Amino acid sequence: MNSFFYIVYYVSISTGVIPLGMFLIKFKEYFIRPNELFKHIFQFTLIRVLTDVAIVILALTLKNSYPSVHISVLITYIIVLKIINSIQPLRYLSVLYLLGIIVFISDLFFTSSLFKPCLFSSFITFSVIITLSIRILNLENISEEVDKLISAIFILYLVILGYYLFLGFLIQKTQVTNLATYIVLIFNMLFNITLAKIIWVRRTS
Repeated sequence: MNSFFYIVYYVSISTGVIPLGMFLIKFKEYFIRPNELFKHIFQFTLIRVLTDVAIVILALTLKNSYPSVHISVLITYIIVLKIINSIQPLRYLSVLYLLGIIVFISDLFFTSSLFKPCLFSSFITFSVIITLSIRILNLENISEEVDKLISAIFILYLVILGYYLFLGFLIQKTQVTNLATYIVLIFNMLFNITLAKIIWVRRTS
């Protein structure tokens, strides 16, 4: 990878602190008088930042960041389910939690390992999130705030799922691989900026 890639990569993951900063700027409104939806959005934002930091640390020290990726996929899946459930109660929430844990364990011991890609659990959990996001977006009378939030989650997970599937069927790395990676990083930046804007608008309303 060239230096330009690392610049784009670090800029992309560093934008995760922007929505987190939006929460901290208005600490009183979000934490003293918490809103259930935004409580889970804060958890989601915090976990993404922490796992991004862990991924960088493991990549630099162990030359393998997959342990953090495995954990990130499971925890963010659970939190996104909580976000969706706070918008529209999910009838089988416990079953969906259990599904996430099962595929997480499967990737650790059967379909992959701690130090290899978690493609199976990513495919299952991302597909669940995408499906539930479509369900929310098809609801009538959802607020503009919820529409923007779920749309952003839907697009991000759809792009990353497509990227993982692309890598899964790829025999060898090509220039197209690099382009696909840049696209994911750009969408990650756009997601963080969109999330920050949603939080900022709420805090100023």
